[in-house]
Amino acid sequence: MKFLLSIIFVITIIGASSAYGYEETSTSDFKIVNSLGEEIKSPVVDQQLNLQTSLKNMGGKNIDWAYIVQVINSDGAIVDLNYATGSLVKNQTLAAALSWTP
Repeated sequence: MKFLLSIIFVITIIGASSAYGYEETSTSDFKIVNSLGEEIKSPVVDQQLNLQTSLKNMGGKNIDWAYIVQVINSDGAIVDLNYATGSLVKNQTLAAALSWTP
C-alpha cells in the first residue's frame, strides 16, 4: 500500500495581547529517522518511523508551538493524524518528532 506523507507544520505563538508571525520561529531539517535518530532512506512496512523537524525560537520571548503530522494514503484517506506541543525559550532549538508505522 502506498502512502502520501503530508506534513503540516503549525507553529502557534501565544502572546499576552497578540499573536506573533512566523518570523519568530524557524523550521528546518525535516527528515525520517529511526529511534536512534539515524536517517531512514528507504522505509518499509511495519518499521516505526519518526518524522522529525528542527524548531528554533528566533524571537525575544518564550513561545508555545504545535507540530502536526497528517499521513494520507493513496486513496486520499487520512490514516494518521498526530501532534505534539511544547514551549521554546529565546534562541532555543529542538528536534520535534512524531512516530508513525506504515
